[in-house]
Amino acid sequence: MDQQTIDESLQGALREVIPDLPTGLWHLAGEGVWGKVLDLHDGTMLKLVHRNGGIGSGDTKLIRETRALDLLNGLRTDMFVVPKLIGQERWSNGWMLGGAYMGPPLAGWLRMEKLPGHCADETMLHGAGASERDRLGESIGAAIATFHEEAAARLGEASGFGDPMLRTLKEAEPRLNGPHDKARLEALRAGWTRAGGKAVPLHGDLNLTNILKGGPRDPLGFIDLAEFGMGAAEYDLHHFEMSGPLRDAVFRGYGAITGAMPDMDLYRMGVAASAATTLAIAGGGGHPREAARRRYWLDESLYQAGID
Repeated sequence: MDQQTIDESLQGALREVIPDLPTGLWHLAGEGVWGKVLDLHDGTMLKLVHRNGGIGSGDTKLIRETRALDLLNGLRTDMFVVPKLIGQERWSNGWMLGGAYMGPPLAGWLRMEKLPGHCADETMLHGAGASERDRLGESIGAAIATFHEEAAARLGEASGFGDPMLRTLKEAEPRLNGPHDKARLEALRAGWTRAGGKAVPLHGDLNLTNILKGGPRDPLGFIDLAEFGMGAAEYDLHHFEMSGPLRDAVFRGYGAITGAMPDMDLYRMGVAASAATTLAIAGGGGHPREAARRRYWLDESLYQAGID
């Protein structure tokens, strides 16, 4: 993908309010519902966080990611690395950049270490052989299990973060408030709470776009920790449900480190929560066929989780 240069007026406005930003051209490294990520070309990235975006609050996501990165402090192993936090600030005035910025109001910014590699998204697997796919999946699963262990040793109980599974259900519920959906989400919440299990530190949103892959011997990069929390380990696996054989490779890598395969009841509940979030964000938007697929996926994933 061609790099997009950031408008000079925006760069100038950011330099006026954020200390020690480099001169020269910056480029857009990524953009989602919660803001832009800018490559400053000095070994650091600048993340601008919208106050509003998908579901939940940009302010709380900024606070949570800041605290997670601060506590993890650039945690690195042979299997994964987390970026080191360099600076951050919350803004009380979401329009403080003036006319240089035309997007939604901003909650603030984070500046962090730039990790090597590119997003391990589905497109990189197109044309790849089964062995390459399995190698990637197994390395992801092993890295997730190692992250849970190493982050637990670094953070202890990590009190105050909360369970990202329960948090995402709480955020999705206002947009899925029909009596039938409301009852099923309540049953899902009760089932997750009842199942319990040991709580470990969770990335909270480990999809392929939040995993960076560099060279064959490089550790994977785990980025975007805005959904960090404490909960059952299976929740960090649920985004791979739609990845076909890659998911099974992730499970194998995870089991190689933990000595046990994931609890499938907990896993399926995590998948159902993800389907609820997708429907809450996108709703009936886009082509009617896509809206129908989102509704079907919520119904099917709840059924697979034992909830009619």
